[in-house]
Amino acid sequence: GPCFEHDARLPRPREPRHLIIAPDGDAAGWRAAEVLSLRARKLGWRVTLRPAPRGQDWNDVVRSG
Repeated sequence: GPCFEHDARLPRPREPRHLIIAPDGDAAGWRAAEVLSLRARKLGWRVTLRPAPRGQDWNDVVRSG
């Protein structure tokens, strides 16, 4: 499954804030977003999901103009 371990090269805020998750519009994207959002909420983050339209990813959306 997806791995959401913290990458030491990426700075992380000292206090939880607001995380916006923009998953692909398919089942795998939704599953990954759910896992990440549950984990983030347990750590005190406020989470917003902004999924791509069903069957698309954000690259599809951007390229379609």
